[in-house]
Amino acid sequence: MIGHESERARHRLLRQRYLTLLVALLLLFALYPFIDQEVAETRHVGVFFAVILVAGAYAVSHDRRFLAVAIMLAVGTVGAQWVAYAQHMDPVITAISRGFACLFFLLTAIAILANVLKSKTVTSDTIYGAICAYLLLGLTWAFLFCTLEVLHPGSLLAEGQPIAAGHVVFPQFAMMNSLLYYSMSTLSTVGYGDILPKSGPARAFSNLEAITGQMYLAILIARLVAMQIAHSNTRPTSAKE
Repeated sequence: MIGHESERARHRLLRQRYLTLLVALLLLFALYPFIDQEVAETRHVGVFFAVILVAGAYAVSHDRRFLAVAIMLAVGTVGAQWVAYAQHMDPVITAISRGFACLFFLLTAIAILANVLKSKTVTSDTIYGAICAYLLLGLTWAFLFCTLEVLHPGSLLAEGQPIAAGHVVFPQFAMMNSLLYYSMSTLSTVGYGDILPKSGPARAFSNLEAITGQMYLAILIARLVAMQIAHSNTRPTSAKE
C-alpha cells in the first residue's frame, strides 16, 4: 500500500516537472534585467542560476541517462563559475563555464522536446514542455554568444560599442543580460537592431538561431495539431458526442 502511494506521489511530481521549470525560466527572463548590478557578480546570481539548473535536471529526471549527463554539466557550470570568480573572471575559465551551461540547456531542451514529440495526446504538461524547450533554446544560444564574446570581444556590438562597454566593474553581468535579450529577439526573429553581430561566427550563429526559431514553431505546431486530430479520431463515437 505504501509502495503504491509513493509511486503515485512520484508520478504527480513528474507531471509538475515542466511547470516548475517554466516558472523558473519565466522568472529568469522577467527579473534578470532588474537585478542590481552591485549584487549581480556575487553569489546571489549564482544561486539564481543554480535554481534553473536544478529545475532543468528535474525536468529530465524521467530518463536516467539524460539526468546523469545533466548533473555532470550542471556541476561543471557551477564549478567553473566559482573558479572564474576566484580568478577574477579569467576569460578562459569564464568561457568554459558558459560552454558547460550552453551544453546543459541544449541537452535539457532536446530531452524535453523528444518527450513532447513522443506524447500521444496534447495535455497541459505537453504545452508546458513545448514552451520550456523554446525558452531553453533561447538560453542555449545566449550562452553560446556569451562564450564567443568572452573569447573574441567585439563579436557583437551594442549601439556600435562592445557588449560590456561602460560596465568595467561588472562586465560579465552586463554581457549576459544583453545577450539574453539579443538571443530571444533573434530566436523570435523580432530583431530590434540595437545589438548587431559583427564577426563571421556571430553572424553565422545568429542566422542559425533565427532559422531554429522558425523551424521550431512550424514543426511543433504541426505536430501538436496532428496529435490532437489523431486523438480526436481515436476516441469512441459516444465520447465525441
